[in-house]
Amino acid sequence: MADAGYPTTVAAAVTAVRANLNEATASFWSDVEIQNWILLGCVHLCTIGLALENNANVTLANGTLEYSVPTGVKRIFAAIYNGGSGAYYPLIKINLRQFRHVQSSGISGQPVYFYSFAEKVGFWPVPGASQASKTVAVYGYKVSDDLTEIPREFRPAVIEFATAMALWKDRRNGDAAQAYGRFVALMEALKDGVADEKTVSDSLADRIIPVATAR
Repeated sequence: MADAGYPTTVAAAVTAVRANLNEATASFWSDVEIQNWILLGCVHLCTIGLALENNANVTLANGTLEYSVPTGVKRIFAAIYNGGSGAYYPLIKINLRQFRHVQSSGISGQPVYFYSFAEKVGFWPVPGASQASKTVAVYGYKVSDDLTEIPREFRPAVIEFATAMALWKDRRNGDAAQAYGRFVALMEALKDGVADEKTVSDSLADRIIPVATAR
């Protein structure tokens, strides 16, 4: 492919895609459709490649188990409870199926565990009066179609994605498949450096859940 470098604007990305297609000015492919493929490539990088990370705070309430996931945060992978006075406590992520292994009633107090399900994030033990108005920082991924938000090392993958879409429009299926393959290879190579659930040990020892006690 042409040396796309790290385009900093959508216009520069369109130029890079056109270089791959050997069409410097709009003829078969319009600038608008190439721009749309670039935006779609950004979204794919965020949802599949986990290109963008984000965090936000959740304010706890007395007796409330679940909260809406903050806007701009998807697939929460970590949470830290702020106990005040400079005391911070990392929480243990669990799957809802693991709830059968924790005491199911009678516990309220400082959270030890968290889970994320259906656009909700839950904390266990259920926050009590002493935890009301305290916050939990949640960390996850962000979805964006803004090229300028995509880390620079991911941007060549966006160029390959848009190139593949353009070639498929021209029914050059073989060339399109090669460009899409380069997109996937770049995305996977970069994703390997992202700390996600794949990097968490699945050994038996790491799956043992400690007993939750109120604090």
